[in-house]
Amino acid sequence: MAHTAGTRGEIDIESSAVARIEYEGLTIETRPVAEDQGEEYPRVAYALNGEWDVDGRPLYGMPGQSAESVVSDLKRSITQVDGTFSPYVRAHWYRPGTVEPCPRTKGAAYGQHIKPVGAVCPELRCVKEARVKARRAARATGITASSMSNLLARGGFTRAELRSDGTPRSEGFSAEGEHHNRRVAILWRGAGLADSLAGELPQIAEHLQSKGFRVEVAVSGRYLVVFARGAAGTGDREYAPSAAGAVVEEVASVPAPNAQGWQVQFARRELAARTDMVDVETDDKDALDGFQVLADSQGVMVLRVQQGARDPRKGTAARERWDAALDQLEAALAAAGFTHLSRNRVRVSARAPRPQAPPTVARVQAVGRPDEFAERVRFAAAGTNNEPERPYDPDQVGGDVILHANFAGATLYVVDAAGTHVGRGYRDRGSAAEALADWYGLPLPIQIIQEPSKRDWT
Repeated sequence: MAHTAGTRGEIDIESSAVARIEYEGLTIETRPVAEDQGEEYPRVAYALNGEWDVDGRPLYGMPGQSAESVVSDLKRSITQVDGTFSPYVRAHWYRPGTVEPCPRTKGAAYGQHIKPVGAVCPELRCVKEARVKARRAARATGITASSMSNLLARGGFTRAELRSDGTPRSEGFSAEGEHHNRRVAILWRGAGLADSLAGELPQIAEHLQSKGFRVEVAVSGRYLVVFARGAAGTGDREYAPSAAGAVVEEVASVPAPNAQGWQVQFARRELAARTDMVDVETDDKDALDGFQVLADSQGVMVLRVQQGARDPRKGTAARERWDAALDQLEAALAAAGFTHLSRNRVRVSARAPRPQAPPTVARVQAVGRPDEFAERVRFAAAGTNNEPERPYDPDQVGGDVILHANFAGATLYVVDAAGTHVGRGYRDRGSAAEALADWYGLPLPIQIIQEPSKRDWT
């Protein structure tokens, strides 16, 4: 006769008094324990999936509680557990074959937990350990800015010397723009803003391709983007020797991480078309005689830039030319529909016009486990009467809005499609999604469409 040891006695689990029922794929067993079996009060012992005890202690209902009441409580608890998962819940609460001990803590005296069978363990320490291993594996591929720079220097290419402010002291290549060990940008520094691959960049591209790296030309056509060995990259714009000297037109509205705001892009296009002045962001830096557009909350700030002069003295011919340039900038902004114009001696500020119909669509969908409170955001250019909605590549344009809570409170934070932190502290999910759109330079306002949840309840 089989027994299980208890604190006051033993439970006969093969007795005819054991009642068994099936509920939600689990087996519930109960056995009355009388006073003569070591218990001071009549109680009901129970088991889930054959587990009569936990850590050597029998599972009992409350003193005086009937078997029917114990079963009712167990059913209620099983229903609450069903559809959710926590690594710290005992395995016998789940259906047999759906969970298993986490190999990382199997056999440990403390800190043991479970995970879904065949799935990645969601326990926080295991997730952190997996991320550390992934970063180490990524670094092993050699696709970091530092390792790429050293590789090219060993290959005989000229490395640019940079000052503390990031400006070049000598001409050469610069490896930067690292994105979570996935890709690195290779720029040529010191020769002004080129219209195509300058300096040794074509030779650098061929050298890296010969070593198994995927090399692409950036949308602007001015620098290289290098991916790890075996990586697929974006799937287009792969470097080819025939395209080394070609000029790739830079489209201001192409979404890109950390792009200039839509209002800045719009102002630059309108000022370039409506004035005869130079946009110093796109033209040769050595000819600083024009304007520069900066973001200013919901609008823009247009600075008057002139080499060798800044706010010339009043009453001079230089001051007259300076003021005439500011007049031209102000008139161009007004003609383009900008409002709330104001100016001082060096700049013109204005608020960008917002279209009545949202030009950008944000599709928001709840994803991940129920306890993660994450929503995935995917963007598309809004459709018109003649053209349908045009979605952007979710691997390039999009991200997640995540609710983070701790003892100090809760806050919303945003990451983009590459996992780069965008910002935190937004007042609601709508403003967080709008901040993500602004991160990619997408035109505002946005239309938010809530799609059906895609929660992983396993």
